[in-house]
Amino acid sequence: MPPLKPRCPHDPDPENDFKSVQIEYQPASLLTNPNPLHVCGGGAAAVGSDIFYFGGFLGTHGNRNFQNTVAHLNPSTRTVSQVNIVGSSPTRKAFFGMCSYEKLNECYVFGGLGERPSETDRVQTPASYLEITRGRYVNNAVHVLVTGDYASTGSCTWREMLYTGDAPDPRYSSAFINRDNFAYVFGGVCNSSVEFGNDLHRLNLRSAEWSGALPVTGELPSARCRASLALSSTSLLVLCGGVGQNGTNLSSHNDIFIFHTELLCWYGVNTSHIQPPLEARFAHYSCQDLIGDVYIVGGRMSPNNNNQATTIVRVRTEPLSLQNLALQVYGGIATSEDVESLGHLIQRLARKIRMEPCSSCSPPHAWM
Repeated sequence: MPPLKPRCPHDPDPENDFKSVQIEYQPASLLTNPNPLHVCGGGAAAVGSDIFYFGGFLGTHGNRNFQNTVAHLNPSTRTVSQVNIVGSSPTRKAFFGMCSYEKLNECYVFGGLGERPSETDRVQTPASYLEITRGRYVNNAVHVLVTGDYASTGSCTWREMLYTGDAPDPRYSSAFINRDNFAYVFGGVCNSSVEFGNDLHRLNLRSAEWSGALPVTGELPSARCRASLALSSTSLLVLCGGVGQNGTNLSSHNDIFIFHTELLCWYGVNTSHIQPPLEARFAHYSCQDLIGDVYIVGGRMSPNNNNQATTIVRVRTEPLSLQNLALQVYGGIATSEDVESLGHLIQRLARKIRMEPCSSCSPPHAWM
């Protein structure tokens, strides 16, 4: 894979563009009692301006009460409501992957740890359910939440995906994200032997076919669970953190990797120069904003205590476009680095128009 570097050294440097930003808490007016969002290990996905939450558990580690309800959050009104369900819901479970595909008005739930469906509830499905402890099963099922009718009826429809191909082993706490027609699954706690994985699988959401473990190259992340995957740019995924095994001990990671979905190549990001150092974290959230930056939020810093990560990290995998930089400067939200970058981009545009080389480089090179 070619290095993910700017074409000109006077462009912004992706590896130096990690930012900490301020966070604001806002209350939600809840329409249900008890609060459907007061769960652990659940999932969430956005379809347009709607955010849907599913599953999770209540109670302590030794006495988990798994859930399979769906809640809806309206970000504009900050209200939460219970969703009416049509069709057969997934079993009660937690620690699954959840993502969405807005073009199809669908959310997808993969794998997880929880209950096994009864024989009367099961359909003709290729999914497997393996018992890892008494009464707790890990699975590789894929369920689809169709959200297109929610605005008019307040209801969503569940269906199980009858997929084909070489599916991942049953697993939980894996990273799960989609880019256009494809969903990607990385790592997790795999099969009944509770092994950590670093394999990457791809699911075609339109044909419902699994790829098998992708033949990836480059600098592979170590085996781990509870990491996050987020979209970035046009063909990149960003993997951050997670929990790995160090002998018999568990340890959390503070590393970041980039995956090129067309070249099938991993790229390890050098973060050793970042000050303060990136916090190790797992069970965190990551997402892409409107201009392609990835934000990494929350999570725990160590498997052995409840210390929470305190910073929000912004990952930029390529220089901002002239349009996006200009909008940020015009809106008064640009940093001094953004303003400087805007100046460099305007100079490059002028050089391109005049077909002049970059005189700041040694030796000068043509504009690319």
